[in-house]
Amino acid sequence: MSKNNEGASDKLAPFWKDKIAVARNAKDIKIAKLNNTPIIGLDTGDNTSELWGADYVVMNESAIDDTLAERVYKRYKGEPWIIAETKRCIIRELTMDDIDDLFDLYSKPGITDFVEPLYDYEKECEYERAYIKHMYGYYEYGMWLVFSKETGELIGRAGLENRDYEDENSDGSRDEVTYHSELELGYVIAPEYQRQGYATEVCEAILEYAWENLEPERINCLIDERNYPSIKLVEKLGFNLMGICDVTGEKLLRYAINKA
Repeated sequence: MSKNNEGASDKLAPFWKDKIAVARNAKDIKIAKLNNTPIIGLDTGDNTSELWGADYVVMNESAIDDTLAERVYKRYKGEPWIIAETKRCIIRELTMDDIDDLFDLYSKPGITDFVEPLYDYEKECEYERAYIKHMYGYYEYGMWLVFSKETGELIGRAGLENRDYEDENSDGSRDEVTYHSELELGYVIAPEYQRQGYATEVCEAILEYAWENLEPERINCLIDERNYPSIKLVEKLGFNLMGICDVTGEKLLRYAINKA
């Protein structure tokens, strides 16, 4: 066990105590970097300025557990996070090794009827590299991939993204328009897996992840009024119709759900 991990957390398994450094000061961080070890910074309130360079910072020692250690280690190594497991599916971050399967998914009938298609191959690769680095790396959420536990096949894509909504001025004026950001749920399931409860199963797991880890006030879903299966799904999930929204450049139904 590394000395700077002693007493870090009783919840950390010995394996992670040897793989992760818990830093309380600049000296701890310097040693960890010399050893090429990913770093969780423990901010005690009076050492914040010393934690620059940590890969992850927590305010409470109780937050340092095996799940966090694994995620910090995987992010450091460039490996994807597994976001959730359901009865039949694994939801995880996309890697560049998934690109060909992603194109196969988007080539299936009906997939792009109500979602944007992918870019051409080279542009999509460039986009996804940046997405992995900035979206996953900074926000810790985004559009993830859905795999069948039984076959290992990519069967869908689902997740959470940011959407800017126009604030309503109390006097009804539009002279100074401001915006606020809220989470939006998105999903698509391969046609051969539709009408079997997969979308419900996956979206329920994603909502649970959001409420537990991201703490949003509410989550939105924008749906084309012709997309009846999607409307039925979000109503089943507990979303309520808020009205018509045109933040995408086209008029869509805006559904929203608040944390229970």
